[in-house]
Amino acid sequence: MMATVETALVEIVHLSSSGAQFDLASTIRALLRHLPLQVHRRHVKGHLDKHRPFSQLDWWEQRNVEVDSKAQSYCRLLESTGRSAASNPRFFHEPVSLFIDGVKSSKLDQAHIMELVSLPALRTYWSSKDRLSKQSIREVDWLSLARAMKALPANLQRWTPKHISGMTGVGKFLAIWNRSAKSSCPRCSSCPVEDHLHVPRCSAPTAAAEWSKRHLAFRTWMQTQQTAPEIEAFLFEYLKTVRQPSLGVPTVRAWSRHPHLFQSAISSQATLGAQGLLEGLVSPNWRHLQALHFSYIGSKKSANLWASRLIQQLIRIGHYMWKDQNRLAHSEDSSWYTARKREIDIGIREQFAMGLMDIPPRSQYLFRDSRKTVLNKSLEDCQHWLRLVSRERAINRRSLARQRQMIFDLARPANPTSTRPPGASP
Repeated sequence: MMATVETALVEIVHLSSSGAQFDLASTIRALLRHLPLQVHRRHVKGHLDKHRPFSQLDWWEQRNVEVDSKAQSYCRLLESTGRSAASNPRFFHEPVSLFIDGVKSSKLDQAHIMELVSLPALRTYWSSKDRLSKQSIREVDWLSLARAMKALPANLQRWTPKHISGMTGVGKFLAIWNRSAKSSCPRCSSCPVEDHLHVPRCSAPTAAAEWSKRHLAFRTWMQTQQTAPEIEAFLFEYLKTVRQPSLGVPTVRAWSRHPHLFQSAISSQATLGAQGLLEGLVSPNWRHLQALHFSYIGSKKSANLWASRLIQQLIRIGHYMWKDQNRLAHSEDSSWYTARKREIDIGIREQFAMGLMDIPPRSQYLFRDSRKTVLNKSLEDCQHWLRLVSRERAINRRSLARQRQMIFDLARPANPTSTRPPGASP
């Protein structure tokens, strides 16, 4: 409390809306601006009445003791009525307030506000898309998932939501975005329309080898992290059903010191599904079970950190499968690469045939290299060159068209009058 008051009294200190007791600090500062007086701070030591008689204290120290006494009396009153905290009404000079279920929050936590605004609509959308049901939403360890996402590298933070939503560079969307002539999987011939769900399930030998490698590495990671044996056994077996759904939810015979919690975790995870597990949607019961295991073996490791890293490992499995698909898709030996390169080469030849016409001076450097030099570049560089040239040519053409229209409008009379021969009727 005193720290809040001191912060409010120092004008040069920025008040963070997400800081503790922002409502009180902002109100004090607003009131100070309306006072016709200048307020000076003074520090008074607390609880001096325990060391000296009240009569020997100066005026400031006596007032401090009185305030402490009143605060203690109010706390006892709250306890006697069964309340743990006092009501927090909106202050008269409080700039803005946030009420959640009728209770005012003492700070404006932006992340929490974002959840309150977006989550209801997002959950409804998930349910409509059969992404997560209302029941399965409650089964997700959201706290560990949030911690895991923050700990992931920036590239994985961007990749994860794109891949989970399906809006990523798979055959289906490459065809929709006109970046590929076909939508089939570049690794196997059994999938005419490749989507994000096909990536970890592809039957191609390279995909099977990559999955086996990452699956075994996941088990090794669980063992090095002192994962409870029953958790390790179930998650390893359940992950197999991503590629072999006919296996169903595995019946693990591993002995558990907490069988009811273990069975509850299995049921909860089964609600989320094997694909949910691969995407990092895990039950919070695994974290509770792991905490009990750490306590039993005398480990001081954090179950919260373990759960966060577990989710990161699961997300990385999907990312490794995506990288394998992406590597093969962009390999010069793939039919997709050959077709795409041929398509890009045609576009480059057309641009060189048109020459510098409609290319603004600032972009003519793109034609410094010969056509042969540009065609010999990698597919990615060729795509980048073609995209830049096409964009600059289109922008300049639109600009010239606007200029021509402007000149035409200026040259045209505002109110044209027709000339009639003398005596002609109107």
